[in-house]
Amino acid sequence: MVWFSAVIVLLLFIFSPKKMFTLAGVVLLIFGVIGGYTYYDDWKNEEAKNAVTINIEYSPESCKEPYPLQVFINNSSARTVFKVEWDVSVKAEGFSSELADYKNEKLSPDKILKPKEGWWGCVKVPRLKREIEQLSNLHYSVKNKFVIFENDY
Repeated sequence: MVWFSAVIVLLLFIFSPKKMFTLAGVVLLIFGVIGGYTYYDDWKNEEAKNAVTINIEYSPESCKEPYPLQVFINNSSARTVFKVEWDVSVKAEGFSSELADYKNEKLSPDKILKPKEGWWGCVKVPRLKREIEQLSNLHYSVKNKFVIFENDY
C-alpha cells in the first residue's frame, strides 16, 4: 500500500510539479511550525524545572535522629509547583560509587510551592548498601528530581 501512495505522489510531481512543490512547501512549513512550538514548549518547561532547586545537607543540629538530613526546596520559577519528588544520592568523599540502596524510596513533601516560595524539612538517610559509621563524612545530593507544575497533570 505504501508503494501505491509513493507512485501516486511521483505521478503528481511529474504531471503537476508547480502545485506539488507548493503543497510540499506548505506541508513542510506546517511541520516546521509544529516542531518549533513543541521544541520551545519543552525548552520552557525544562527551564522552569531547573528553577526548582533542592539542596540536602547533613545537619544533626537542626534535624534530630532519625531524620538527620535537612532538605531545602526553592521554587525560583514563575509557575506553581504541584509536586516534587527526588532520591537522595549518597557518596563517600572522593568516590563516585553510589552508596544508597534505592528501593522505591522517592521523597516528596506534600507542599504546593507558589513562585518564589520555599520549603524545608528533615528526612532520613536512605538505606545504604554497606554499614557506614560516620554519616557526617558522606556527600548528600539530589538524584532523579521530578517536578510537576500546576496545570500539567
